[in-house]
Amino acid sequence: DNVIVAGMGGELIARIVSECSFLKPDISFILQPMTKAEILRRELYKNGFRITAERTAEEGDKLYVIIKAEYTGISEEISDAFSYTGLCKDKKYLEKQKSILLKAAESCKNSAPDRYSVLFATAQEIEKIINEV
Repeated sequence: DNVIVAGMGGELIARIVSECSFLKPDISFILQPMTKAEILRRELYKNGFRITAERTAEEGDKLYVIIKAEYTGISEEISDAFSYTGLCKDKKYLEKQKSILLKAAESCKNSAPDRYSVLFATAQEIEKIINEV
């Protein structure tokens, strides 16, 4: 009934899950990416999954997200902000995601102004989510 994939990068987890031959709506996936959770979320929705719950776990100075997803078979696009936050309501995690985006935006401010605008706007959306939590 449940499949757990944990301790790998979000890109690898996305590939493993999307290549499962036993996908059906009554199977839940518990996923714990070590990195690139935003890529995992985007790929889940693109490949017909829906995130039903998220939690965070802290170990030392590291903060990890744990995602519960179910297969629906319906491909969807998600916003940039949702790809970075998902259903998570942990302020510490949200602040971390916002900080990552602002740092990335600053690094491309002069060399890629369009990319800067997207990253900065996404960080602003996350700030709104933080204020609602």
